[in-house]
Amino acid sequence: MSERTRSPADDFNRRDVLKLGAAAVGAGLAAALPAGAQETRQGLGPAPEALFAAPPIETVRVGFVGTGLQGSGHCRNLLRIPGVQLKALCDIVPEKVERVSQWTVEAGQPKPAAYTRGERDFERMCAEEDLDLVYTATPWEWHVPVAVLAMTNGKHAATEIPAVYRIEDCWQLVEHAEKHGLGPIAACLDINRGDRFDYLEEFEHPLWKQIGGSAREAGHGGMDYLEDYRLITCLREGLPTDMNVYDAAAISAVCELTERSVAAGSRPMQFPDFTRGRWRMWPKLDIVTG
Repeated sequence: MSERTRSPADDFNRRDVLKLGAAAVGAGLAAALPAGAQETRQGLGPAPEALFAAPPIETVRVGFVGTGLQGSGHCRNLLRIPGVQLKALCDIVPEKVERVSQWTVEAGQPKPAAYTRGERDFERMCAEEDLDLVYTATPWEWHVPVAVLAMTNGKHAATEIPAVYRIEDCWQLVEHAEKHGLGPIAACLDINRGDRFDYLEEFEHPLWKQIGGSAREAGHGGMDYLEDYRLITCLREGLPTDMNVYDAAAISAVCELTERSVAAGSRPMQFPDFTRGRWRMWPKLDIVTG
């Protein structure tokens, strides 16, 4: 980041050095810790009975934070998906914002508002702009600050993965999403919808057969386009998103659990149940149409 003010990255790096150092010299202690540490969140009640959904949005107004390599790819996807207005762009590099702004104008949309006054200018964007969705593809240490601020301002939040790096931050996202009824978006197979990582069943994705031809030039072999397409479709139709905060937390927990496992001599680690048992009741994800 260009400014040297105190940032979430500063706090995280200091904390990480201490944790990694302890893991290196204290593997014996780490191996003695219960594998299910932080399996639950003290004081947090049950998860909602129904998956998150919001009233239909005819045109999804998007503010995008982080318009670099991955972010610009998502912006290209959004400009190709019906029912999207790319309304605001935020990045610490003005040239990157201007590049995506030109794409937006070439796509027939008004030029987006630009937020380029430093690493925390997303705060101004969330406060000033009338947005339905704030989408972030920043470096991972900024995912939580952007998503939490978006939800606090009453906007949906979507993020690149990993959504977070520490399990404590996974719980923070879950708590904010349940409080505001909105949430960061990320998903993997049928996790939290009839399955957990412990009980993985066969998964197929018929959506690729229907619109894969339009997605092939997008990132990750076209999967970025499919994810963006389905996100916008769910918001426009008032459906629960295919991918939600519980999925984001479950995927992201891999990061810290991997460190724990390495420190404990490759000992298996138990995934926290961010749904607090609701995964047994929520319906499986079944995408059958484009």
